[in-house]
Amino acid sequence: MKKIIVILIIVAAIFGAFFLASGRKGDAKIILFYSEACPHCKVVEEYIEENKVEEKISFEKMESSENSELLVQKADFCKMDTSQGVPIPFLWVNNQCIVGDQDIIKFLQSL
Repeated sequence: MKKIIVILIIVAAIFGAFFLASGRKGDAKIILFYSEACPHCKVVEEYIEENKVEEKISFEKMESSENSELLVQKADFCKMDTSQGVPIPFLWVNNQCIVGDQDIIKFLQSL
């Protein structure tokens, strides 16, 4: 009986840690920062829709102006110069930064 209780506690702890880690905004492994007014962002969005990328991988989309602090934080992590702002579209992938529609599409094609 003690073994079952210990196993249940371990399983609960693992699942709890997983859900806490995956549930925080900005902690996703892949984040696409975009703007509705950005023509390059629209190119990426069209590629995502036409190629059903969201069925293949899970990622979070964030409007850049509403999430500017997180966007700058991610760009700073990649040692990008953010003094003039951060270019978009901007893709955050496993602690790497990919900027620009063509580079983002190349990455998505590689999946």
